[in-house]
Amino acid sequence: MTALFAVVVLYFTLVQGIKFNLQALSISGGLLLLYFIFDTIQWKANGIRMVEVDKESIRVYRGDKMQLTTITPSEIKDVDVFSKLNRRVMNIMMEGAKKRDIIPGFLAFFTGSRVRITNDAFDEDFFEVFISLVKRMKAQAHHG
Repeated sequence: MTALFAVVVLYFTLVQGIKFNLQALSISGGLLLLYFIFDTIQWKANGIRMVEVDKESIRVYRGDKMQLTTITPSEIKDVDVFSKLNRRVMNIMMEGAKKRDIIPGFLAFFTGSRVRITNDAFDEDFFEVFISLVKRMKAQAHHG
């Protein structure tokens, strides 16, 4: 969703700068710069830095302070994997989490507790293995 916002602001920046004047271009360019600064600050504070998986849990470390979120297999209620443009996304859904498709295959909203992990920082093959491990953990916890 943040990338969509950035594209809209960038489009507005270019169109308004061409149609009107340098002042409109400066204002919308400044808004885009503020967005990128905010996005960077948000990532530094909350972005996933490391993920560890073993039989007992998935451990997700976030932000500069490496805040730990531990997910046990019994907490995993669903695993939602999808592609968005050139990015693969996995949502590990916990108790009470729900996915609501607004425009199926294009736009969905999630409610409740979940951990969202993208393939941005993973080698594609490792990300596929990670998805398989998480799905296997869920299946074993709920069927074994």
